[in-house]
Amino acid sequence: MKNHQNSVENFHEDIDAICHARTGKNDLFLFKGTQLLKVDHHGCICQGYPKDITQEFPDAPIPVKSAYTSKLDPILEADGQARAKDFINLYGEGLKKMYDADGTIVTEEEDLEKLLAPWGIDAKNISATAYFHGNAVEYNGGSGMRRNLVVVHVKQSIGDNKMLLIKVEPTEEVLGEFDVESLFPVYGDGSQLPTDFDTWYFKDDNTLVVFKGKQYYEYKRNEKCITKTGAIRSRYGFLKEDKSFHRGIDAICHSEAGGVYLFKDGHVMKVDQNGYICSGYPKPTEDEFPDSPNPVTAAYNSKCDHVLQANGQAKASDTIILAGNDGLTKVYDSKKTLINTGDVHSLLNKLELDATGIKAAAYYHDSTSVMHEGDSVRRNVIALCVNAGSKIQIALIQVEPVTEAIGVFDVNELFPVESGRFKLPDDVDAMLFRDDNTLVVFRKKHYYVYNRAKKQVTHRSLIKNRYGRSIDINPEIFHSNIDSICHAHSGEDHLYLQRA
Repeated sequence: MKNHQNSVENFHEDIDAICHARTGKNDLFLFKGTQLLKVDHHGCICQGYPKDITQEFPDAPIPVKSAYTSKLDPILEADGQARAKDFINLYGEGLKKMYDADGTIVTEEEDLEKLLAPWGIDAKNISATAYFHGNAVEYNGGSGMRRNLVVVHVKQSIGDNKMLLIKVEPTEEVLGEFDVESLFPVYGDGSQLPTDFDTWYFKDDNTLVVFKGKQYYEYKRNEKCITKTGAIRSRYGFLKEDKSFHRGIDAICHSEAGGVYLFKDGHVMKVDQNGYICSGYPKPTEDEFPDSPNPVTAAYNSKCDHVLQANGQAKASDTIILAGNDGLTKVYDSKKTLINTGDVHSLLNKLELDATGIKAAAYYHDSTSVMHEGDSVRRNVIALCVNAGSKIQIALIQVEPVTEAIGVFDVNELFPVESGRFKLPDDVDAMLFRDDNTLVVFRKKHYYVYNRAKKQVTHRSLIKNRYGRSIDINPEIFHSNIDSICHAHSGEDHLYLQRA
């Protein structure tokens, strides 16, 4: 496992080439040295990768200096139907090889020297290629509209970078030479795309993703601006069973059906009520919660009392609130739609706390006991854990029916431990009210279960023992000799299969 992890981390810096696994899909191939990594549309590593490039693409040029996936216009098939074909094109040492979607070579080595020599370009210096098919593309200040174009980046020498536009269908033709700034201008904040980059690809016809060192940049062609930058490791090549969640988390909150969401380093992992990782997780947080804070430093799931619905009925409504290190909160409904943005600076200023220091949050809806001595029984209260210089303090805030700051307390003052062998940690990464009398506190690799009624830490364990376990049963055992079968629920098509 250690060697596998190390080989994955190789792809988090200085990628040789990248391309779509299929056109119109978001699965990607990443090339580095002799290795190939495939990641799905969430950025998670596909099963069986990384592997040697030649296992997927026999007799491929090594190293692959650039790659792109093309869709040639409809070709008449043997059954009389016209279908567009997917092809993966790999460049290396001035040669190009084309493979079909199954990794079979469909053309012999193509020497690009003849095509590029009239432009004073050495084909061996090609460093990146990107292809767009679907939309007509304007280039060179409006001098033409084209389809099936490849943008070729050439590194002639240090600081000498050129761009060529090549039309590849129905015949190959070089349309012109450009620099990065003229072909992909950036207006607005003064930021620019790196001109001496490693590789790139078109995520769609209007979004170009550029890779340089450990970073990636997303450029919107129609808006002429860089909309996103980040570390490659945070978006591409994330392990589905990444142990980073077991080394500590940034935030946690309830999800539907008794599960929880765990947040860590720009990613979210959904865990079911039994502690198992849900299918498709982890994924970038923004894939689940659009325009979410990055990183998420605190999260909680609230149930506001009796919100009037569109049908005129009043019912309690579930919302998920995510906080970042800027003192702002994002509010999402049960469908993960962003419905509000809040600011807690003024509220915490009244308590002489800095909103940028929020570290954790926990919410309780129904309560039959007071949170602290001298107070009355309350509902809809948030406990905000805030970094206050050399110590952690907890701000209690009532959010329904009106927002009200209750007070500031030390952890041991609000959650005293009067007996038992465990103590609550001095610092807190995340926390969660499992019910009104049980608080779960997370710190580094461990979690602690605190019973408010008993004033006791009743349990301490490793995060990996309860949150984010992998289902390690091989499903192939159900492909023969099933013991029994039944409907999961009457009237539904889901089934339970049992085997000893």
